[in-house]
Amino acid sequence: MKRQYKRVILILVRLLTIIGLILFYNKEKTFYKKSIERKSLRMEKFWSYFSVLDRWLKLKENNQKLDKCLKDLGYERVAVYGLGKLGEHLIAELENSQVKVICGIDQNINKGLGDIVTFCVGDKLPDIDVVIVTPVHDFYEIRDKLKAYVKCDIISLDEIVLRSELMKGLK
Repeated sequence: MKRQYKRVILILVRLLTIIGLILFYNKEKTFYKKSIERKSLRMEKFWSYFSVLDRWLKLKENNQKLDKCLKDLGYERVAVYGLGKLGEHLIAELENSQVKVICGIDQNINKGLGDIVTFCVGDKLPDIDVVIVTPVHDFYEIRDKLKAYVKCDIISLDEIVLRSELMKGLK
């Protein structure tokens, strides 16, 4: 009788060990799968930023500035959404041009750039013609969020670069 109990216990221990390994494997597999998905999304984001910067730099090398495209579209008073690196470069390019950056919009209200007044989404904005979204990878999500608060056009930096390329015949 004792022998049968030992056998049953041994079988149960082995079974529980196998079940534990399967559960651990599935948990680890899920963890690594999510990790790979996060890294893939980050890679897509940085690739979209690189692409915009590369094309923008080619425009600059051909003496084409974004303010001409913005003026042609009828935009003279702009807000820049996203005050990260792309936002900084856009503000710097538009400085001393006929297109004036009136304000910045950022999730981090403390993220100011020089004399640029920064607002959060939902704040009442000064009179502007367009909001230029610099986080190009998240443009559609940001545009949909902004639509509830602004009555002006909302355009991505990527689209401005594309239109400038088409104007210059670089595409």
